[in-house]
Amino acid sequence: MKKIISALLLFMCAYAGPAFADSAADVKQEMDALAGKVLTEALQHIQKGGPIYPFAFLMDSKQEVKIVGYTGEVSLRLPADEFAGTLIKLIRSKARENSSWKTAALAKMHTVQAEGQSITGVWILVDHVDAPAWVVFQPLIRDDKPNHYSLGKQVYAPSDESLFLSK
Repeated sequence: MKKIISALLLFMCAYAGPAFADSAADVKQEMDALAGKVLTEALQHIQKGGPIYPFAFLMDSKQEVKIVGYTGEVSLRLPADEFAGTLIKLIRSKARENSSWKTAALAKMHTVQAEGQSITGVWILVDHVDAPAWVVFQPLIRDDKPNHYSLGKQVYAPSDESLFLSK
């Protein structure tokens, strides 16, 4: 009897490992894809009209994407960092209302100090309900033309901040 149970456990473990690995790979792929879509949208907007105002993409379990952002009068907008906080609350609210929203990414302009220089770029917080959040920062290097930039080397880092409360 012990041999049968041991054989069953070995069989189950052998198949659980790859299934878990595929699931983790799928989650990472979803996060990467959504971060890429957000970055593309941000860079297109910057090229057409200058700096972005914070916005977010939500992706559900069917890979459908919803854009969330400010739609009111430009003169009535909150400061960008304050609105980014509001967006995080909105994403959490939407996720509570609809459990199919599994992945989210929030983008905003961000400036970092490095080696005595200010470097402006696109900062993206990407999160999934089943994985830790991470941040990607895409530095923008000014070109001669207005709203045209060269792209610096992307920086990836884990994040302590989550877009979902249920983690």
